[in-house]
Amino acid sequence: MPGVTTASAGRRTAGARAAPHGGPRSLALSMIMMLEGAFMLSRAARDPEPLRVAGRSMAESLRTAVAQAGAC
Repeated sequence: MPGVTTASAGRRTAGARAAPHGGPRSLALSMIMMLEGAFMLSRAARDPEPLRVAGRSMAESLRTAVAQAGAC
């Protein structure tokens, strides 16, 4: 797609899938999967951007989970 970078596509995809719906275990597994995928992409592309995107997505997921836990 013209005008769409790998990083912007990754943020949209990770953001859509990163919502912690299944509790702490699900959140932990999601974070591990994001990080593993980011490592693979980063090494293949020889670019650290996938790691940055994953880090931002993981931070947002954790903030959301903490906020939801505090609301209960």
